[in-house]
Amino acid sequence: MHKNKDARKKYAYYAKILIVMALTLLIYGLILNLGNDKKLFDPNNYQPTDNGNTTHIDINRSGYEYTETNNNSNTNSNSGTTNNTGNTTNSNGNTSSNTNTPKGNSSGNTNSGGNSNSNSGGATIRDKENQQPQQPVPTTPTVDQTNNNLRNQIQSAYGVTILYGMETSSYTVGGLTTSPITNPNTINDSLNKLNTALSQYPNGLFREIKNGGIPLTIVLINSYSETSVTGVTDSSFTNAVISIAVSHPFYESFYHESYHYIERYMMKRGVYYDSWDSLNPAGFTWNVSDTGLSYSSTYSENAYFVNTYAQTSAEEDRASTFEYMMSSSKASCLNYDKPIWRKAKTMSRYMDVALNSASPSTTEHWEQWL
Repeated sequence: MHKNKDARKKYAYYAKILIVMALTLLIYGLILNLGNDKKLFDPNNYQPTDNGNTTHIDINRSGYEYTETNNNSNTNSNSGTTNNTGNTTNSNGNTSSNTNTPKGNSSGNTNSGGNSNSNSGGATIRDKENQQPQQPVPTTPTVDQTNNNLRNQIQSAYGVTILYGMETSSYTVGGLTTSPITNPNTINDSLNKLNTALSQYPNGLFREIKNGGIPLTIVLINSYSETSVTGVTDSSFTNAVISIAVSHPFYESFYHESYHYIERYMMKRGVYYDSWDSLNPAGFTWNVSDTGLSYSSTYSENAYFVNTYAQTSAEEDRASTFEYMMSSSKASCLNYDKPIWRKAKTMSRYMDVALNSASPSTTEHWEQWL
């Protein structure tokens, strides 16, 4: 009995030593663990916990916007205790929604299946400074803008200057006052007709005359104070202005006045119709009208003048004849070898000589019926 008691004392002694050693090691290990975990908070190295359930829109820097989106979709469902936190919006405008199926109280929105966050994924970087500006929606130009663009195109193509609308409000010529065109649609129609008319002349003709020292300004008006006047050419050897009253038929007026302009240039180059009077009937006197000699009165192919106005002067005779030469339909007075045909043929020959842009080897529009 005594031996066993001594043995038990001996064993108790060793057990106490082992317990003390174990406690010592345990305390030492805790001290080491605490030493390893004790670190200062470093905001530069901070990484938030991200379980794939949040979307970060990070900082703006140096003109860049950085957007990071997680491409994960996780669903957590709890069917036990109620834990409904509702919707939370942080200072960046981002919303996280966590909802659990409640059994008891609820403080927010309730969904049937717990928490669900779904993000479309990817990361994008957009350069705000260099991004392309949003393109404006095309707008339909106004009639006034269309007219100005058309005017510019005609001026550039033919080397002429064009005035219309209120630009002509104070225009007077030959003792006549004028009224401007106020309707933009009428202006547009007149510009289109002018463009068509100019295209009928030899390429470069109007620029040739301009470069020859007689620039042309075309003034489009509504009417003259003398309503019977359809057009006026005010020209010299250094300048010319053709005004057209668009309230009258446009093409006839422009063809007539344009010939006065062409003839002024021919005269500057020394080309004159010295024998023109020989083409008239015997005994004829200028500025004495005889309707029996007028084609517009008799429609006779043997007429000597296209109309009675052509009988006022040799210049008006040629300009009036030029209207018929440029017409889109042939008048019988231009039949071969008739009196007016002979006048037109003479004009054609003189223009071929005087104009660099015309040539005897080319059939110009004014020679279409010859």
